[in-house]
Amino acid sequence: MSQQEYEALLGSRERSHITDTRRMLIAAMWGIVVGAVFTVISVVVVVDVLSSPWKTNTVGPNYFVSLMIAIALLLPWSVVRLVKGLRRRGESYMVHEQGFVHHAPARDEVVRWSHVAAVHQAGEEKSGGLLHALALDYRCRVVCSDGRKFKLNSYTDNAQWFAKSVSRHVSESKASNP
Repeated sequence: MSQQEYEALLGSRERSHITDTRRMLIAAMWGIVVGAVFTVISVVVVVDVLSSPWKTNTVGPNYFVSLMIAIALLLPWSVVRLVKGLRRRGESYMVHEQGFVHHAPARDEVVRWSHVAAVHQAGEEKSGGLLHALALDYRCRVVCSDGRKFKLNSYTDNAQWFAKSVSRHVSESKASNP
């Protein structure tokens, strides 16, 4: 559908929220590099510990081994982020007067305010730091009455504003149509 068709269906567009998949892919690539390095180190350390159980001071405390294994788990998490980043290229959300449009590479989905069942938010969007770089600072899930779910995080431009806007519009829609 064209922008004019969306406006005819949902009213004028108020704002667009573009998902920064470039930042998502960069974070995923760094995670893959760091995770791969720590996976190799963890394997070497674990093999050393298991092959020499009588050595007590070979690698230090078990906390060190646990930390390296935990960081190595960054590898599968980053691969998942990489796949999501590649699949979501061009993703955006357009807020209109009577609903929003989720634009994804595969399809566009139109959601009217009356079809939104709930908006769940967690965290607070920050402007920098590791949590923001990994998009772990803020998450939002919009649940529709037909079962569709839209998940946003701080990779989406002004995701917190989007969630508050959806909540406000849904409240207004339910108040005017009890």
